[in-house]
Amino acid sequence: MYEYPLAEEGFIEIFVEREKKRIQIIRIHMEEDAGKLKHGETPESASFSFVDFNRTGVPLVEIVSGPDIRSPQEAGDYLKNSIHPAISGNLQGDMEKGTFRCDANVSVRPTGQKKFGTRTELKNMNSFRHVERP
Repeated sequence: MYEYPLAEEGFIEIFVEREKKRIQIIRIHMEEDAGKLKHGETPESASFSFVDFNRTGVPLVEIVSGPDIRSPQEAGDYLKNSIHPAISGNLQGDMEKGTFRCDANVSVRPTGQKKFGTRTELKNMNSFRHVERP
C-alpha cells in the first residue's frame, strides 16, 4: 500500500523546553509484517538460527517522519505523541509486546559541525527507554 498512503504531509507537535516543535509526517501507509530471525542465545545454540513466521502477513501502519528530531528525548516525545491517537481508537500499541516498534535513522555530528555523520538505522526498538537513551 506504499503507493496509496493513508495520509501525507502532516505533523505531530511535541514540546521542547516548553516550546512547541513540529515533527513533519511525510506519509502514513500500510505494510505487512515480515517474519523474523531468531538466533541462538547461548554458546551451545549460537550456530543455529530459526525463522519465525507467526507475524508474517499481519497488517501494520508505518509512519514516516521528516528529519526534524534532534535528541533522544525529542524522539521519545514524538513516539509517545504518535502512539496516543492509535491506542485511543481500536488499535493496540504496546512497545514491550512488539505491537508498536520503532526504526530510527540516526546521524550523529559534533556540536557546531554542519555536515551530518553516516546515517545508521536502528531496527525494531521496542521500548521508549531504549529510544530515549543517549
